[in-house]
Amino acid sequence: MKDSDKTKEQLITELEQLRQQLAQLKSPETSCGQMGKALKESEKRYQDIVEDQTEFICRFLPDGTLTFVNKTYCRYFSKRREELMGCSFAPLILSKDCEGIKEHIFSLSHKKFVTTHEHCILVSDGETRWLEWTIRAIFGKGSRAIEFQAVGRDITKRKQAEEELRRSEEKYRSLISNIPDVAWTSNENYNIVFIGPNIEKLTGYTQAEEHKMGDWMSWYERVHPDDMEYAKTAFKEFIQGRKPYDIDYRFQRKDRQWIWIHDRSVGMYEKNGAFYADGLLTDITERKHAEEKLRRSEEKYRSLVHNIPDVAWTSDDKYRIVFVSPNIERLTGYTEEEEHKMGDWMSWYERVHPDAMEYAKTAFKALMEGKKHYDIEYRFQRKDGRWIWIHDRSLGTYEKDGKLFADGLITDITERKQAEEERKELQEKAQLNSRLACIGRMASGMAHEINNPLTSIIGLTETMMQKGLSENIREHLKIVNDEAQRIAVIVSRLLAFARQQKPERTYVDVNEVIEATLALRAYALETGNIKVASKLATGLPRTMTNAGQLQQVFLNIILNAEYDMKSAHDRGTLLIKTENIDNTIRISFKDDGPGIARENLDKVFEPFFTTKPVGQGTGLGLSVCHGIVTAHNGQIYVRSQLSKGATFIVELPIVAKEEQ
Repeated sequence: MKDSDKTKEQLITELEQLRQQLAQLKSPETSCGQMGKALKESEKRYQDIVEDQTEFICRFLPDGTLTFVNKTYCRYFSKRREELMGCSFAPLILSKDCEGIKEHIFSLSHKKFVTTHEHCILVSDGETRWLEWTIRAIFGKGSRAIEFQAVGRDITKRKQAEEELRRSEEKYRSLISNIPDVAWTSNENYNIVFIGPNIEKLTGYTQAEEHKMGDWMSWYERVHPDDMEYAKTAFKEFIQGRKPYDIDYRFQRKDRQWIWIHDRSVGMYEKNGAFYADGLLTDITERKHAEEKLRRSEEKYRSLVHNIPDVAWTSDDKYRIVFVSPNIERLTGYTEEEEHKMGDWMSWYERVHPDAMEYAKTAFKALMEGKKHYDIEYRFQRKDGRWIWIHDRSLGTYEKDGKLFADGLITDITERKQAEEERKELQEKAQLNSRLACIGRMASGMAHEINNPLTSIIGLTETMMQKGLSENIREHLKIVNDEAQRIAVIVSRLLAFARQQKPERTYVDVNEVIEATLALRAYALETGNIKVASKLATGLPRTMTNAGQLQQVFLNIILNAEYDMKSAHDRGTLLIKTENIDNTIRISFKDDGPGIARENLDKVFEPFFTTKPVGQGTGLGLSVCHGIVTAHNGQIYVRSQLSKGATFIVELPIVAKEEQ
């Protein structure tokens, strides 16, 4: 074996043996000078090796007197060799450690002749450092050690690291003991290597009891039967397949009470070639009870929401439909999933009737942006294309996780609206018929009284105008005659209401009646800068009607449109359209005039109601039209918004000749 391969202890031992041999060679019995010389050279060689070591090497007597120190020893203690040799090492050591060193030294024997000891020293700059010594006893012929040799090294950094580790472990233990979660460590054999002391609070078993039970299989025997296999499988997959897990299960405490535990792995690592895993256990019994209460409450809420006729909805501040109840399908024809897929309220309002779309959008935006509640009604188009009436109202707004949410209800009020419309129409018809009947009775009672003097006035003024009167008098007589003629026209219209006889009806083509009526006004419309566009349905069925009366209705509507457009902007466009809808002929007259104010829409068919200046209208034209259409079992109505023109619609039932 080479010298460089030998340990320091072996080298020191060999050096000591060489010294003893040298002493023998120096004795009188030894006569070989060359052998002594060789031994001296060998001793020097080994001494050089000892001197060059980085560890501290020394020899001392049982009383502590140093008999040898190497250079490293001297440098470390900042002493010269002469200062150390023959002196005790005790002053170099803290007094509190001296007794401990003596005990280690004197405990050595032939059987146990080596010991290791650690102690502190105080170096020249006042710093405390740690040393580790390996001490070997050297025995003479007797049983007592005659000398000791020691090899030391500075372990201050290791001691500091151990202290840091100790503090860290103390901090970790304190943390583990005080957090609500229970920390655990397992090895790959399913043994519980560590479990936090707060396990007793969780399971009722102390930390020692859990360690005594030993492994995770005994743990899972206390898991609820319904959860046991699930929990075991998850843990085995974690240990065997390194697959992290996060599970909840029921667990029976020592007092037989069932609790809910949240069990999850938090890390895996290898140490000394073995696999370990860490995890946490948390008591979630209160949370589970709260969740159960919430689940029951939600079930009750869902049952309520599913069974009420209203559709419940929830929206967030991004206008997204967060929730809509399943009965939405009954309302709109779209399933709950389809509504969620369409996503937001903007897609909802695209299905709102154009007349109310902006109104509904504005109300919803005011809710989400200004928390201004709304309660509105509008028409909505179902999936099958049918229009229904909806009552939409917000119930409340609230914040959750920094976001604004709103709840509301939607109700189908189509039947109610239809009933209201029918009731309104009946009331309007009754009121109108009552007024018309009153006018008829009045007209029939007054016609004779008015016509007789009126005839005399007209006749006398015409006779006097033929005589040789002055021009000035003739002009005045003409004015009287013209006004009397105008009164006669009004009386004739009043009498038209009073007549009860049914006019004669024939099989008529409505398109032909419209074309004939337009021909009458063609010149006036052209010179008045009024453009007429006709969209007359081809193949429109004929129906039984009085063509003259029908022409009177159409002419009156055209004249009113012509007057309104010219008054508004001295020009205009009139669109006339015919359609066959559900066995009904619909005729619409749409103009781009000034429109009709909302408050006047219900009055346009009333007798004597007019918006024209005095002397330019009697207010009887549309009343006469209403009477004619109603007598044909049809209906006439108007749709208009101020500044957006007006559309008058006439609907006549298709009546075959044989039915008539």
